Amino acid sequence: MDQAEAMAALLLSVPLLDDAALLLSRLGVRLLARVLNALVVSDPSRGAAAAAQLLEALPPVAAVSYLFDMFDLTLPLMPTELRAKLKHWLALTAALQLLGAMRPEVVKQLDRVQREINAAALLRSRQIRAELQTFAAHTWLSSAQLSRVLRVLSAEQDRGTAVVSLWSRVVDRAGLYDSWQLLRFEEQRALLSRLGFWHVWGVLGRPYGLHWYLDLTDPEQRELAKELVKLASRETQRAKEAAKAAGMHQSVAQLGGLLGNGLPLTIPEDDKMWSMLESSYQSLEFEYAPSAQQARVRAEQAAAAAAVARLEQERAMQAEEQRQEQQALLDLAAQELDSAASQA
Repeated sequence: MDQAEAMAALLLSVPLLDDAALLLSRLGVRLLARVLNALVVSDPSRGAAAAAQLLEALPPVAAVSYLFDMFDLTLPLMPTELRAKLKHWLALTAALQLLGAMRPEVVKQLDRVQREINAAALLRSRQIRAELQTFAAHTWLSSAQLSRVLRVLSAEQDRGTAVVSLWSRVVDRAGLYDSWQLLRFEEQRALLSRLGFWHVWGVLGRPYGLHWYLDLTDPEQRELAKELVKLASRETQRAKEAAKAAGMHQSVAQLGGLLGNGLPLTIPEDDKMWSMLESSYQSLEFEYAPSAQQARVRAEQAAAAAAVARLEQERAMQAEEQRQEQQALLDLAAQELDSAASQA
C-alpha cells in the first residue's frame, strides 16, 4: 500500500479529532499533502469531507500551506504546456471539492489568512529585490559569492531575482556555470527566457549535467537546440570510436531522458539526429550527460547521502530498541506493583 494511503487509513482509524490533529502535526508538509490528496481522490464525496474535517482541526496557516501543496502533481509523459494546464485543472477541481466540504466560516478564515500570507510574501519579495538591485548597483562579486546568495534564498522568485540582478556583476564569468547548477530546472527555464537563451549559453559554454527544455517553434531556442544536438552527436561518435579502439562495446548517449513533444524518444545520436528531430517535433527536453568530474562528484554525494541515511536508520533502530527496553522494564515494574498490591 502507498505510504499516503496507509497514513490516510491510520488517520481515519483515530477516534478523536483532536488526536488526529496531533498526528497530523507530526507529519511533513509533503506527506500530509499526499494524504489529503489520497482522501479526496479515493472518494470525492466522503473523502473530501474527511479531509475537510482534518483541515479544520489544524491552525489556519498550516491548513493553507497544506492546501497549497496537496495537489502538486507530476505528469512527466506530457508536453510541458499541457502538463501545466492539466495540473492546474486537476488542482482546481480537487480544491473546489475540498473547499465545498468545509464550513463556510472556515473557508472565509482560510481565504483571509491566504491573503495575508500573499501580501506578506509580496512585501518580502519586493524588499529583497530592492536590496539586491541596490547591492548590485555598487558592488562586484565572484561566482562563489553568487552561489552563497542562492544557497541562502529559498523562494524561486527571490532566487531568480538574485540571478538577474547580479548576473552582470559577476567578475569570473566562467564560474557562473557552477552557480547555474544550483538552480532548479524550473528556475533555469525561467531565467533562460529572462536573460536570453543564446546569451546564457554563450556565458555557460558547457551543457554538461544541465537539464534543457527548448521550444523549436522559437527561432532562438531552435538554433540552440540544433547546437546542443549536434554537439551531443559529435561527442557520442567520438566516445564510440574511442571505445571501439579500446576493444570495448558500450552504449554511449549524451542526451538522457530525451522527450519530443513530451513523449520519450529513442533516436541514434548520429549525424542524422537533428534532421529527424527538427522535422517531427515542436519541443525537446533532455538532460545532457554530466562530465566525468560531475559524475564522480554526484557519485560521491550519493554515497555520502546513503551513508547518512544508514546512520540515521541505525540511530532510529537503537532508539527504538532502547524505548522497547524501557517499556519492558516499566511493564515489569507495573506487574510487580500489581502483584505486591494483590498480596497485601
